[in-house]
Amino acid sequence: PILTAYFVLIGDDYSKIDELELKIKASEPYGNVEAEALAVNNIDLEKHNLEADTLDRLAAADKLREFLKKHKGKSKSDRLVPLGHNVSFDIKMINEQLIAEKEWDQYISYAIRDTKPVCDFLKDFELLPPEIGNLGSLVKHLNVPKGIAHTAKDDVLMTIEAYRKLGEMVKSLSLGSGLSIDVLDILEK
Repeated sequence: PILTAYFVLIGDDYSKIDELELKIKASEPYGNVEAEALAVNNIDLEKHNLEADTLDRLAAADKLREFLKKHKGKSKSDRLVPLGHNVSFDIKMINEQLIAEKEWDQYISYAIRDTKPVCDFLKDFELLPPEIGNLGSLVKHLNVPKGIAHTAKDDVLMTIEAYRKLGEMVKSLSLGSGLSIDVLDILEK
């Protein structure tokens, strides 16, 4: 189950515009939490569920809904674009546990920005080492300041910085004749 979540709206310059951090109680039907997952995420479930700022699933969904409504544009083309590392996995969990896909799609664009396939693409062409896979290895390779892994807020902030650095890396690539590579053009062909 989702126990913590962090959402941040960033500008074109990657500056933080607004944020929402959620702590969510483990509850049915999502109450079965694996001990290994709690250890990896450093969460004491009893303490987590009793903390004053921990919300039940419905209240957390309402807060997320308010955040999305506040920032959604007026037209279909103006929907928010999610960014993450393997973000489809996160969206699937959000749709299952907080906001159903049909409602989510009212606020969020189908287009996503995901550092995982970008890394896979760059690895295919030996522009990144083959051992890069998870966010931790990407952050280390790009010399992104490391936060506390497996905490929602730090993972999101590290992903944003990794995305920015990947963009800088791609912009700096050249074909030797001064001709720059436009990865989006390559992907569209």
